[in-house]
Amino acid sequence: MSCAAAALLLPLLQVAAPHAPAAPRGSVLVRAFFSPALGARKRYLVYLPASYPRRPAKRYPVVYVLHGRTGNEADWIVRGDLDSVADSLFGSGTPEFILVLPDGDNSFWVNWVESPGYAVCARDSLLAEAAPVFCVPRSRYGDYVAHDLVAQVDGGFRTRPDRSHRGLLGLSMGGTGALTLALDYPLVFCAATALSAPQPFYLGPHPYQPPAVQAPSLEAVEQAIGKKLGPQTRARWGADTAEWWRHDPERAARRLLHAGGPVPALRLEVGTRDPYADENRALAAALTALGISHELLLEDGAHEWSYWRARSGAALAWLGARLAR
Repeated sequence: MSCAAAALLLPLLQVAAPHAPAAPRGSVLVRAFFSPALGARKRYLVYLPASYPRRPAKRYPVVYVLHGRTGNEADWIVRGDLDSVADSLFGSGTPEFILVLPDGDNSFWVNWVESPGYAVCARDSLLAEAAPVFCVPRSRYGDYVAHDLVAQVDGGFRTRPDRSHRGLLGLSMGGTGALTLALDYPLVFCAATALSAPQPFYLGPHPYQPPAVQAPSLEAVEQAIGKKLGPQTRARWGADTAEWWRHDPERAARRLLHAGGPVPALRLEVGTRDPYADENRALAAALTALGISHELLLEDGAHEWSYWRARSGAALAWLGARLAR
């Protein structure tokens, strides 16, 4: 066949060639349960890999996926297409795991120093959602995830119910929560990856260079941001620095080392144009100084969903490699 004839035939062959088979699709379920830690009923989503209904004897690791501030349990699916990302990842050979996406309100995923209660929360005119799904009698969000939700998921799905097969992924507020939960509950979770995680008490310098300056008081935080903190924020952190520093990942890491508990695998990632890039550099430097192994990735991007969607596959793959060991 001449080169000219081959050139004419090639487009026809390309059109007639079969498409590559699509990756098997998992399923997303909506569930709800009563959390004793919160004194309230909360919704969560569960992504089950495509093999889950076909392999009734198989048990799966679990990754708990945390949303950001003003978000909810559906964000990672509706805005982040995380189910499609997982389908593609598992279709390419990554060992499968279950994804659990809980509702964390604007909690930073920690036990608050004070619990304002349902009535006080419901009077807030700036709630992110309606009071019945947002407000809780007791603001113990760390225990809600690490104790109540984990027990609920292990009891309702075919999980591998031990720390070595549980991980955390979060973005923004959820990234900070993923780090704090992993460090505060090291017997429950073995790994955490955080995208664009703010460090609430970092004051500078900008750009980051050692030593980092941490806020000595809530008043210093207010001065740095140029406004008063709301009552919900003050209830979350508390007025006593010894209490609100418990929510800082660096200090949580120090406590864990002092207690001698198992240290989780940690991965930090942030866009170079993200306003929290310096804070992540500072945290990585602090972890290095403590001798805690971790990864820090700086990629081009901002604090936005286009960046998180693009990077979520690599974050899940990193977790999958650790949970499959």
